[in-house]
Amino acid sequence: MKLSKRLELINQNISDNYDHIWDCCCDHGLLGAKLLTRNVSAHIHFVDLVPTILDKLTQQLIQFFPPTDGKTQWSVHCLDAALLPLSQFQAKKHLVIIAGVGGELTAKLIQQITTANPTHDIEFLLCPVHHTYQLRTQLIKLGLNLIHEQIVTENKRFYELIHVSHRALAPLSHTGASMWHATKNEHLSYLKKLILHYQKTASTHSQNTELLAYRALLSSLLEYENKN
Repeated sequence: MKLSKRLELINQNISDNYDHIWDCCCDHGLLGAKLLTRNVSAHIHFVDLVPTILDKLTQQLIQFFPPTDGKTQWSVHCLDAALLPLSQFQAKKHLVIIAGVGGELTAKLIQQITTANPTHDIEFLLCPVHHTYQLRTQLIKLGLNLIHEQIVTENKRFYELIHVSHRALAPLSHTGASMWHATKNEHLSYLKKLILHYQKTASTHSQNTELLAYRALLSSLLEYENKN
């Protein structure tokens, strides 16, 4: 099955290293189905709030990924992503994937999930549609550290892929660190777009903080490019 560039990047960043993978991507199950075709060992959980979407998805999963010995490698959950039933799977490693929603909602979901499951081994693979600075700020407050980050361009829009966990050792930055490459024009275009956005909307102290942070990042990238 053909995934969008953004979903394919998420797929490529998922290793076969989890017991349970929770697909909360608002993509009608495309990513989770791709993982099933890869034969990953994890149990795949499809999560959505819309019953009709899940009814159709369930029929497709039964058709293409039928039960083996009466069991399936997948489950379907009609619920809010904030209420993932992780407590049913003690001492297991979870990957929670949240994409297709804003950074502020993503941050709220992660706060609720981590608060409800303080002892669980959880990694989060995130790709919000906007408000990445606010999301990163909340992730830092929650004590999450960086596993990997990357910029992806799709249909002339920019997205940040952010992979974090409490076990990771690398600190997470408010603006991103390892994902920026001064030699890539699209990265500079994305950064300038962020600066322009905050120049237009910076009416509060927090937004001024964001504007200053992105300006400082642009200066450092341009300085690096000039030196090399």
